[in-house]
Amino acid sequence: MRLIGKLISDTFTNHAKQLGTLLAFEGPLLILNIDINNPDIYYFQHWVDFDDKHNRWLVYTVSKENLYKFLNIEISLHDLIVLNNDFILIDINENERIYYEVKKDELPEDYISEEDSFFEEYDFTRYSRELKSQIKINQVK
Repeated sequence: MRLIGKLISDTFTNHAKQLGTLLAFEGPLLILNIDINNPDIYYFQHWVDFDDKHNRWLVYTVSKENLYKFLNIEISLHDLIVLNNDFILIDINENERIYYEVKKDELPEDYISEEDSFFEEYDFTRYSRELKSQIKINQVK
């Protein structure tokens, strides 16, 4: 993994709380977090890379409306990523977490999902399916 972005202190976990895993395959691939200061703002923590020392996660904001659309297969993961301009990369292992602030134009192409990155109902975890049934359309408009 090449280093990109600007090294920063942990600004993410100070205001985000993990809610659950949306997609998994032999481990989490996409984790949903909520902003503890603004419950209408969510963060996707998206596994994008690894090396022999770390797993790399891309963190970006997702509105409640777009979370609803994603769970209902109306918006792709690609679209959710490109809606953002600012990202956090977290390199994680058992002993440390290293945070980087990254702009969209600095992201490697393979960190941005394919344009047709829609997921079917069976791709989502139990948590995702439960969340989908809890989010009401009138809550997101």
